[in-house]
Amino acid sequence: MFKSVFLKNAIITAIILGFQFPIFAQAINNDIEVKAENLPVVLTEEVKTSVIKRQTVPISLNSAQLYFTIDSGNSVIEENDFSRTILEEINRQRLVNSLPVLTLNSKLNKAAELKVADMVKNGYFDHNSPTGLTPWYWFDEVGYDFIYAGENLAVDFDSPEGIVQAWMDSPSHRQNILDNHFNETGLAVMQGKHNGHSSIFVVQMFGQPRIRVNDFVNADIMVDSEKQSINLVHAVVHYPSDKLILNAINFDNSDFSLFLKEVDVEKGTIIILAIQPFPGIKGIAEVAHLEFKTLEEGDVDLTWGDDSVVLANDGLGTNILSDTIDISYCIE
Repeated sequence: MFKSVFLKNAIITAIILGFQFPIFAQAINNDIEVKAENLPVVLTEEVKTSVIKRQTVPISLNSAQLYFTIDSGNSVIEENDFSRTILEEINRQRLVNSLPVLTLNSKLNKAAELKVADMVKNGYFDHNSPTGLTPWYWFDEVGYDFIYAGENLAVDFDSPEGIVQAWMDSPSHRQNILDNHFNETGLAVMQGKHNGHSSIFVVQMFGQPRIRVNDFVNADIMVDSEKQSINLVHAVVHYPSDKLILNAINFDNSDFSLFLKEVDVEKGTIIILAIQPFPGIKGIAEVAHLEFKTLEEGDVDLTWGDDSVVLANDGLGTNILSDTIDISYCIE
């Protein structure tokens, strides 16, 4: 039988006997535009697939939050310093807006490289090439089968921070960056000629891959505490048991030291308790790794239970309880 009382009692016991953290009682009881030649440019219109925007609940700054990082099995590649900083800035914007981070995908990276090389070679700056190649051509070239896809372009910027800020100031680029349907990205940077002078061209591809029946889907449960230190994560995850089989829960790469778990495969519910002694973990940390196998096609949601809680402290004895949001992705 699936009993939340068991976990509550287990939490209390672990706290009192193992770490003697009276601060956890509160969590358990739920008391809780520039237009001039040769200046930086981003395109003012985006070509992207139409999507229905998901309503999310904003999480206040400086409070801890839970999110999923979804991996459909595509390989992740190492990025250079310039593109790494762009990705960091993009993900910072997503976290501030209560969205899961984007993971770097090797196929999307290659698509971005092909696109930026084509722009530099043929002397254009546009989503569509002079020969009529659309952004989606490059996705097909690398074999990235997507459900949702998007593209952001920039030229004549000297810093990654400037690029991301310009994108965020443009409604269409901002929409791509903060689109909840995207969970993977690719980046490419190349030196070339723009309007007769040397320039830096940047391409960012966004995507959500098409996941097929019998594919394996990996989901990392992550937590971000901003400047606080995390002591406890009580993550309640719901998944559609008629569409997914839970293969494994793995704590090998977790940043926490003590775990309790409970699974109801019929209801599709996973409860994970992760504890880290005072002072806790500051910033982004992995809680656990989930592996699923897909049973059928269709939309699939991984959602947080209402009683999911992150308990963090500010180092001054003040405890912080977070809100959580629903995160979903599609399997077809």
